[in-house]
Amino acid sequence: MKAKISPLSWLNFALLQSNFQFVQPEVKPKKKKINPADFFRNYVIDIDFDIQDTNPDEFQVFTKIDINTDESLIAGYKISVEGAGVFRINPNEALSEAHRDNLRNYSAVNLLINRLRTHILQTTSLSVFGPYDLPPIDITDLFVQKSERV
Repeated sequence: MKAKISPLSWLNFALLQSNFQFVQPEVKPKKKKINPADFFRNYVIDIDFDIQDTNPDEFQVFTKIDINTDESLIAGYKISVEGAGVFRINPNEALSEAHRDNLRNYSAVNLLINRLRTHILQTTSLSVFGPYDLPPIDITDLFVQKSERV
């Protein structure tokens, strides 16, 4: 199959903030081996985002991902990253308003989350417990939560 290029283009990306901390697990003498996945699956993941128009054809998406940053930390990793992307939807492309909204909201936010996912994976790859791979995120649910807060 030949890929069709999307009318959504990514003009710029900036990593605004990145914090990573190793959280030492409690050592239990009877436990033979620590499985990092046991810690990872219990992490609270908090994602926030904002979309702002910069001009009629361009917009900026800000996204923040916090992993295991609650007051009661779980052993392993504490991660916080923020990034921003500038996007453009081709104004010459004949698209319905619903399609433009989908590109502006879901596609752009998902692209930015995936860019930060890669950063998290690379940042943790050389750490004690190995790479942390952000699990798949339900983007639709994030938008529902965001609309309920606003």
